[in-house]
Amino acid sequence: MGGRLEHPSPVPKRKNSTDSSRDYTTYLTLSTTRLQSSQQAGEVYYKPTNLSHASIRVLARVSGAPGAVAGIFTYCNDTTESDIEILSRDPATSIHYSNQPTTTGSGATVPGSTWNASMPSGASWTSWNVHRLDWIPGRSAWYVNGVQMAITTVNVPRTPSAFILNMWGNGNAWSGVMDVGAGAELQIQWVEMAFNVSGQAATTSASNSNAVVCSVDKVVGTPMAAEGAVTIWAYGTSLMWLSLWLTTCMSLPNA
Repeated sequence: MGGRLEHPSPVPKRKNSTDSSRDYTTYLTLSTTRLQSSQQAGEVYYKPTNLSHASIRVLARVSGAPGAVAGIFTYCNDTTESDIEILSRDPATSIHYSNQPTTTGSGATVPGSTWNASMPSGASWTSWNVHRLDWIPGRSAWYVNGVQMAITTVNVPRTPSAFILNMWGNGNAWSGVMDVGAGAELQIQWVEMAFNVSGQAATTSASNSNAVVCSVDKVVGTPMAAEGAVTIWAYGTSLMWLSLWLTTCMSLPNA
């Protein structure tokens, strides 16, 4: 995304003062605000950077002015990255998925690497939705509320990666230009992950056939113990609350 990073400050947790839900009382907020010559951005990430396959689910919504990008993604470098992206300038039913790189050196789109998708009927990113990325050997798949939106075998990451959530804008063609003084937010109730980590592995055997693992499928958002063999994740699990909180400012390109 480029730009200069400065002015670290805490990422806020906000009280639920606008919804009539009894399911939650607070949510994490990542915000971006357009300043006169820069744009503030918010980011959190899972501190270990050795995820090597994962199923990631995030209950989130987006609100605010055009000119921002909400990102939910795994990242090693600019050519090893799997993205869920919501652009605040888009219609509230549009969502973007990609495995980087999505273009060739000549600028042509890499077939099977990127999608501009429409959310399931009745869903919009301004409301709470479960966004999901499954990254397994040789395949990436993306879901909203359990509905598969895209699947590919192209540019699937092969290198241990970090998991990142952010909300940003920098005035470029992708994010669009936000008006000075305007802002947008990525609001998150919870994050749930089942994952491998490089350098660690788990196996089951006859003597360990009753090993307790964690299910993220039976009750999404409420991890629970499950008896049985370890799955393809092989196994590391977490109801993941994030190890480092950070907001930044990003300098804008000259107009």
